[in-house]
Amino acid sequence: MNTRSMFASLFVTWTMLGTAACSGPSQADTGGEAAGSTKELWRVTTGLAQPESAYYHAPSQTIYVSNVNGTPIEKDGNGYISKLKTDGTVVDLQWVTGLDAPKGLRAHGSTLWVADIDQVVSIDIETGKITKRIPVEGATFLNDIATADDGTVYVADTLGNKIYRVQDGQVAEFAQEVDLESPNGLLVDGDRLLVGAWGPNPSPLDFSTEVPGRFYWLDLKSGAKTLITKEPLGNLDGVELDGSGGYLLTDFRKGQVLRVDAEGRSTVVLDIETMGAADHAYLPGEQLLVLPHMIDGYVLGLRVEAPHRG
Repeated sequence: MNTRSMFASLFVTWTMLGTAACSGPSQADTGGEAAGSTKELWRVTTGLAQPESAYYHAPSQTIYVSNVNGTPIEKDGNGYISKLKTDGTVVDLQWVTGLDAPKGLRAHGSTLWVADIDQVVSIDIETGKITKRIPVEGATFLNDIATADDGTVYVADTLGNKIYRVQDGQVAEFAQEVDLESPNGLLVDGDRLLVGAWGPNPSPLDFSTEVPGRFYWLDLKSGAKTLITKEPLGNLDGVELDGSGGYLLTDFRKGQVLRVDAEGRSTVVLDIETMGAADHAYLPGEQLLVLPHMIDGYVLGLRVEAPHRG
């Protein structure tokens, strides 16, 4: 089965599994109050098409949402990016069009960077115009994206089991000597690149893994790997700081939001009960988590309180 056929089949499978009865998000039993509480604030259900990533751009107070709008590998030109307010109001459903299967989003300065199958796309935030398409030779499934303070862009190729670094328009492989475990979620935190891994050797039939991925970080200078969770954690997608010294991650296949503390201990914050919890945004000051459900085609705004201490 070639890659294109594999993803067409996979998308149908995911859609069938994802829509098999969802009663809405519920807070999981995590053994007390350690994880904090959650509450749904709003939900956008109209006009979105396989929303994969949500990103909050603080200067414009805007939430950007990437919409695959087709199979995740198809170069069909159907993908688009939506703009939302933090209260869930849709500002512009198709703010930027003409993308293929856009996934990860992250900004640096006035540029929004987008991972789009085998290229990295830059968009002028003020005008909404695509300014550059940078091909990533050999990439098959560019997924999440991250930006460093100096403007360097990092992008994960989950199926290719690689991370690429884009600097001044030049593309190079990053951390080549490290077992990346099929990297997915990325976030730059100081001199570290946080990585949520999907898990090694995903099945071509349903993207499942015999061993789930771990959460770790890579040194931005040396590429050295340090585990945050020593044991496999999940089929990880989004990675964000929780504002309390820990992290919020999503497990796509289980449909869960996880909190991981600085020591690598994890708790389930939220269970949406179906596969599809994708790449989220989190605003610590507002305790607002913005969660795209890629399979069922909606975006949730949730209050996720900080963990209780004591």
